[in-house]
Amino acid sequence: MDFKPLGATKQARSVKRALPEAGYWKRFQSPVLVKEYGMVTSLEFSPIKPHDLVVTASLRLQIYNGRTNQLKKAITRFSSPAHSGSFRSDGKLIVAGDDSNLVQVFDGNSRAILRTFKGHSDPVHITRFLPNKVHVFSGSDDKTVRVWDIPSQSAVNTFEEHTDYVRSGCVFANNPNLIASGSYDHTVKIWDLRANSCVTSIDTGAPVENVLVFPGGGIVAAAAGPNVHLYDTLMGGKYLTTMGNHEKTVTSLCMDNSGGRLLAGSLDHHVKVYDVQSFKMVYNISYPAPVLSVALSPDNTMLAVGMTSGVFSLRKRTVGIKEQAADAAAQQAKRMPRAGTTAFFLRGSANKGADDDLRIEQKRRKGLADYDQFLRKFEYARALDAVLSNNRTGLTVVSLLQELVHRDGLSTALAGRDELSLDPIVRFVVKFIDHPRYTGVLIKVTELLLDIYGDLLHQSGRIAELLVRLKAKVRLELRLQQDLTMLLGSMEMLMSACEISHTKPIATYGKAQQQQQHKQQQAQQQQQQAQQQQQAQQAQQAQQQQAQQQQQQLAIQNLLKSFNPGSDYQVMQVIGQGAYGTVVSAKHIPSGVDVAIKRIGPFDSAMLCQRTLREIKLLKHFNHENIITLYDVVNLKPRNDFTHVYIVQELLDIDLHRIIKTQPLSEEHVQYFLYQILRALKYIHSCNVLHRDLKPANILLNANCDLKVCDFGLARGANDENDNNESFLTEYVATRWYRAPEIMLSFKEYTKAIDIWSVGCIMAEMLSKMPLFPGRDYHHQLKLIFDVLGTPTTDCYLGIKSSRARDYIRSLPLKAKANMNKLFPYASPQAIDLMNKMLTFNPKRRITVEEALAHPYLAQYHDEQDEPNREPLEPGFFDFDNYREKLSVEQLKDLLWHEIHSSQDSYSQDEDE
Repeated sequence: MDFKPLGATKQARSVKRALPEAGYWKRFQSPVLVKEYGMVTSLEFSPIKPHDLVVTASLRLQIYNGRTNQLKKAITRFSSPAHSGSFRSDGKLIVAGDDSNLVQVFDGNSRAILRTFKGHSDPVHITRFLPNKVHVFSGSDDKTVRVWDIPSQSAVNTFEEHTDYVRSGCVFANNPNLIASGSYDHTVKIWDLRANSCVTSIDTGAPVENVLVFPGGGIVAAAAGPNVHLYDTLMGGKYLTTMGNHEKTVTSLCMDNSGGRLLAGSLDHHVKVYDVQSFKMVYNISYPAPVLSVALSPDNTMLAVGMTSGVFSLRKRTVGIKEQAADAAAQQAKRMPRAGTTAFFLRGSANKGADDDLRIEQKRRKGLADYDQFLRKFEYARALDAVLSNNRTGLTVVSLLQELVHRDGLSTALAGRDELSLDPIVRFVVKFIDHPRYTGVLIKVTELLLDIYGDLLHQSGRIAELLVRLKAKVRLELRLQQDLTMLLGSMEMLMSACEISHTKPIATYGKAQQQQQHKQQQAQQQQQQAQQQQQAQQAQQAQQQQAQQQQQQLAIQNLLKSFNPGSDYQVMQVIGQGAYGTVVSAKHIPSGVDVAIKRIGPFDSAMLCQRTLREIKLLKHFNHENIITLYDVVNLKPRNDFTHVYIVQELLDIDLHRIIKTQPLSEEHVQYFLYQILRALKYIHSCNVLHRDLKPANILLNANCDLKVCDFGLARGANDENDNNESFLTEYVATRWYRAPEIMLSFKEYTKAIDIWSVGCIMAEMLSKMPLFPGRDYHHQLKLIFDVLGTPTTDCYLGIKSSRARDYIRSLPLKAKANMNKLFPYASPQAIDLMNKMLTFNPKRRITVEEALAHPYLAQYHDEQDEPNREPLEPGFFDFDNYREKLSVEQLKDLLWHEIHSSQDSYSQDEDE
């Protein structure tokens, strides 16, 4: 009997089905994010393939290749911000306006200025070519609309009926004599170039940001405020409808090639897609910043969106199989030879034949999948490994598990495994345990795993961590089920009450009916009592939460009251608290600048004095774009009452730890963040300083993705290779998860390579959203490192100073290096290569910061001229560290007091200057 291959278990279809519209727009994937020189105010695709994109931002027009998405040309012939770069219909010329009141026409290939039109008295915000290719129209803040003749370089029409800025306009593709303009005077006007007058004026009720004419010219769309209004131009501008799904001002409009979908971008960070037949929203795309411009390529394969942050996003749509097949069939039909010719009879075996030709079908046996082959041989464990190792769907894996249950072979498949072979099974269970269609069989798998390996699971840190995640997920699911059960009971009670209220009164009831009604009333009373108890519990919980919030607010208020950085600063709110101090946001009253103020103290230990002194001295010395800026150091009390100090720094929005925790990062974000970290580290190392505490929480960012390294309390001078001073070679540096192995294993010395190891750990965390080495203690941390990097080589072993550490490593079993491609399946090969070089066990073989910056993974950002160095610190910079056992707390406070007041003197001199 033939073996029957495993078939995927059929599941009941969900009630809610995704709209086909969503599937179409979701195929616009893998956004390319490009940082421009200013806000991206305009985007437009060339009408000619490959549909190059012109981007208008700041003082330039950037032209990107439609196939490669790479920068093709840049037009920088502007002395003031440019506006509204637009292609001519043949794609050869580009027109743009600027804030110097000019309208210029450029050659798209040579970038030469072909024509310059002068006549506007204020900035020009809208320019377009007319369909006849020899005229250009423009709209300006001088409230005029002008039409220019390219050959004669003069104005042929001037319209002056607008009473406010003209910021938008468009042409009628089917009528070269009509143009439309939108103004901040709340009107859209349609101009006839032949009559040199306005033929239609439409009042939108709000300033008009953008105007779009539908194909055929019968409808005009106007973006006014948070709404998109539609008007019928054939009926004299009659109002049709309003699409008001945005919360903030709509800034840009565009249509797809078919004219069936209208796209609107808004300051609320959204681009919404509307069906022009029903005038309803059919899809929504979110962006990280307010949207200023939207453009869709003529072939509907590229979507470009420009934002106020100076970044524009370019998404490409993957063409579906049906579309590819239709295109291939059309091309094949064009190449089909004419009947009766020699080529017709020599078509070959690839020809499909005519519809009425006799065809002989040949049945071919389909090959069995690898897991089916193992099932056929009753090798259940290998079948399970095969289905889990090749990225099969969850449905396929669950179907195999159900087949093993039916064959009574599940325990056989799970038995006799080690840590590596158990890992993918437990990960699959953790991922899908809350899936309603898979829960039944995965519960059986979990029970068998606990029965077989229950006494051994604690020996594996990786499996134990997965089981903790599984427990948390099951607990969350149970809580959700309880909440849903309570919700269901409340809904049933409401529905019962509704049915009773709509029931007509009946004059007489039988005895059985009265009894039934009595039972229903009792059940209703019980439900009402249960609901009252539930409401009482919820009210009690709400009171407790409110009391806790009040206590927290009171504590924060008391903290803010004790915060006294001086009369020049107005404290706003607490933004962070740590073991050594509190950070608040504040405003510098004389300048109006927002700052962050960190209060450190009380100074009752030598360690805290040293950390504070170290940080103040280094921040005063450093001057770099990617290192936090020190504005001021404040102390208002005399020396005998000196307990706290206030460090005033620049204020940023968020730290990298919270970004990784709350949202996934694209590889473009990882590259940009990593480059800025290494750029700062190069500057720090050039000063002959080790940071020693690099981690995501000590890396701050703002809304423009600008990155700053902070917290230099653990920094020290870098030892020379021939320097025998080992006073600071201690393992009590850096957070454990980002600590280099040479620190924990007491190498003979450690160097700048310890910071490179920390950067490698940060890079791994950005790529996977999880720490790479989250050790619980010293031994567990080393075990996780060896699991990934393998057992250290002989030269690494000989570099370890501690005999106990060498004995510990000798006692461990040999381990091979893990496959980084499996640990980071979505990372590029270049990212894996750079991470491997930063996470090299031997510090002497670890990549340097200069080599990391020159790595191909960061090629698009690397510029050695823009990566500054600085002269090394003076030899006595860290004297207070080298002689710390001889200095008491009071002596260190004296040094700190002197450093603070020398800082205040220098700051006051800077302000006077």
